[in-house]
Amino acid sequence: TWYRLARDRALASKDKNLYTTWAAKWAEAYPSGDSWGDAVTAYRNTSQADAVQNLEVLRFMKATGALKTSRDYKEFAEEAQRKNLFGEVVAVLEDGKSKGIVSSDSPLIKEVLAPAQKEVAGDRASLPAQPSGVRGSGSSSVMMNFADVWLGYKGYDKAVAFYEAGLSKPGAEADRGYMGIGTAHAYAGDYEAAKQAFAKVSGTRAPLASMWQTWIDQQNAPAAPAAAATEPAAE
Repeated sequence: TWYRLARDRALASKDKNLYTTWAAKWAEAYPSGDSWGDAVTAYRNTSQADAVQNLEVLRFMKATGALKTSRDYKEFAEEAQRKNLFGEVVAVLEDGKSKGIVSSDSPLIKEVLAPAQKEVAGDRASLPAQPSGVRGSGSSSVMMNFADVWLGYKGYDKAVAFYEAGLSKPGAEADRGYMGIGTAHAYAGDYEAAKQAFAKVSGTRAPLASMWQTWIDQQNAPAAPAAAATEPAAE
């Protein structure tokens, strides 16, 4: 309750950085889909994320249970669809359906899920299984794009290999690569390797990497007591 009060006071003062700090502290002390969702919202309000970074945020939300509404799932699916990440589109919408958040008669099913399902088999069959199989220039961005595709298909080892190959190329966007490596390891449950990768992330992605590290620490920690249902009266 006190964490929420501090967060709300910071929000009322229009101090976005202070709001981000206390939202993150709340999620650290009382992890839940709601508190992590609030921390992500605060992070988004203080950062200028491009399309790739937005997808990285949505992946974190999925891991922490912060995808709570059909709008959240719609944003994730459409962001992945724009990048032709068919496996990720299918995975996130099927997750939303299984949780009863995305209804079977939602336009997302016909307009986004069904077309992606038709593409999956051919798309996956066309993927190079290792970086050495990439034809053409094999630039850093090309390698990382392949890594994103493998991440969506839950080929986590392959995703890591392609992110690492991308990092080895001239002009590599290091923070994108390490964020991808950390995410792949975290999804696979290799938390120590994930933390090592996230520790190398800097720049605008650093707060998200820090949230990932906090979440990983929570996975083996004793369950936190439930937050009080009532809020203190504002003074």
